[in-house]
Amino acid sequence: TDFSLSMPGIFNVSNALAAIAMSYVLGVPEHCVVSALAVSHAPGRNEVFSSKDGNVIGIVNYAHNQLSYEATFRSAKIEYPGKKIIAVFGAAGGRAEMRRHDLPVTAEKYCDLILVTEDDPGNEPLQKISSEIAANITKCPYEIIDDRGEAIGRAILDRTLGPKVVIAMGKGDSSYMARGFDFVDYPSDLEFMQKYLKEYDEGVSLNG
Repeated sequence: TDFSLSMPGIFNVSNALAAIAMSYVLGVPEHCVVSALAVSHAPGRNEVFSSKDGNVIGIVNYAHNQLSYEATFRSAKIEYPGKKIIAVFGAAGGRAEMRRHDLPVTAEKYCDLILVTEDDPGNEPLQKISSEIAANITKCPYEIIDDRGEAIGRAILDRTLGPKVVIAMGKGDSSYMARGFDFVDYPSDLEFMQKYLKEYDEGVSLNG
């Protein structure tokens, strides 16, 4: 039987195969599996956007641990040959501090540029978290940009980077930022990605 998967990403093919296998084991009718996979969608989970000229691919992925980083970047490298990989990510404050080592070490194996930024710092100083992440980037150019929206905009709008894949990691469709003891309203990565791709397209049109 042919199955069509609506969610992009090579790693999602493996996920789909696992779901198909379990469905057979549980006796789920095959036609139900076919129709379900064709429309399956999870907001902020490997959602892909593109500029009109195809030079900029934007990916928003909730991935926030070493295993999911590895799968996301490896997939992007295979699916978009010839394009630079730009990663935008940070790490949450007050928990899972090993990720400040694991995430950058994994990302720099695949990326051409890493933009370290805010990701729910909570009660920890953002500068402390970012500097600890940056200390583990030894093989890849990087910048620290505190404002997450500004970081995504920089990655998309900087034309000197050439054809590229911009991957915003860790927040997905989340529309808040944990700062101190508060959860403040904050645009999601999906909103930022679409906003700056629109600006990119408008810039291309103006420049002919």
